Amino acid sequence: MSKKLIVCLSNQRCGSSLCMEILHRLGMSVGPFEFFQQSRQKPFGLYEARPFFQMDKMLFQAVYGFPEDGIPYDLAGHILKNRVLFPATVAQVPLQWLEHGAQAVHQLTESSDISGFKHPAATLFWFYWSYVFSQFPNVDVHLIFLLRPPSSIAASYARRFKRPGIEPQLYDLIQVYFERQMKIF
Repeated sequence: MSKKLIVCLSNQRCGSSLCMEILHRLGMSVGPFEFFQQSRQKPFGLYEARPFFQMDKMLFQAVYGFPEDGIPYDLAGHILKNRVLFPATVAQVPLQWLEHGAQAVHQLTESSDISGFKHPAATLFWFYWSYVFSQFPNVDVHLIFLLRPPSSIAASYARRFKRPGIEPQLYDLIQVYFERQMKIF
């Protein structure tokens, strides 16, 4: 019987943490990792396992030229939408980064017959993750595409960052994620 890997692809502020919590409570392993924003009250933080979170942060810096949280979200969409991607293919990614991703997937899939991860930026770097997954022919990869109305996502960003009125500037960022999800689908 092959192992199953569930990958949640979404925009930020779409409920991916809740989705992962539900799947985890139903028996899906989220791996033997530390998690982003982990605490006593939230042992799984935002359900973003550190190896996947860190890899996506490195890819974000390499591809877009600035850290994921390095500029305000209301400006990020315009930049992401109009920037030429580099590296644009997995051939341009350093070998150690590919090994890092493969090691994380190996650890995750060895933790249970059904395991999964999420980090919204994985949607942006499908060229990388699809290559890493292809190195595991005995693992069935199942994708979950989470969608939420763009107006709700924009309002959630604005509330989270206490910046009312920035919703219209966030639609470029939301569009980038939705377009990437459509291409992956």
